[in-house]
Amino acid sequence: MKKLLLAATTFLLSLNAWAGSIYLGPTIFEQTNTSYNDNYRGLHPRLSIGYWDAIDCFYLAAEGFIVPLTVTMSESNPTRPESVRTTYSWGASFLPGLLLTETIVAYLRVGYTATRFWGPDATKSGGQFGAGLQSDLTENWSLRGEYLYTAYSNISYLSPHTDQFGIGLIYKLQ
Repeated sequence: MKKLLLAATTFLLSLNAWAGSIYLGPTIFEQTNTSYNDNYRGLHPRLSIGYWDAIDCFYLAAEGFIVPLTVTMSESNPTRPESVRTTYSWGASFLPGLLLTETIVAYLRVGYTATRFWGPDATKSGGQFGAGLQSDLTENWSLRGEYLYTAYSNISYLSPHTDQFGIGLIYKLQ
């Protein structure tokens, strides 16, 4: 994974010569994982690095992210050996969007994530889809809010999916 992060960072830094910009950003997500009768809610701090560009009224970004830990808010069956509680995750996404104004972007998120599930002690991948809004606060800082849905492959007899609501900041390197 370290090699993948190093390659992605090198690639993103090489893009800085283009018209767009590299960005960094922390986001906090409230996440609900469900599978049949199992339910888990937690806070998930996400760190992102990405590259964005805008042409006319179109916006496009590519982003890599890591969620290094989770904070449990509630769990329906905390003593069961099978649980949809997560411990960490990482992934990558594309964010196509439209500039609604010079400072506001509406975007979709399409991506891949790999998540470590605590109960079955397994890492599973999933497709991630979502939508969000981003608004410039200053030339370098933006505020972002988004909703994400992730569907994972089955873990033994669990079939987890995730709903996330997040708010975060973006710092654009210029």
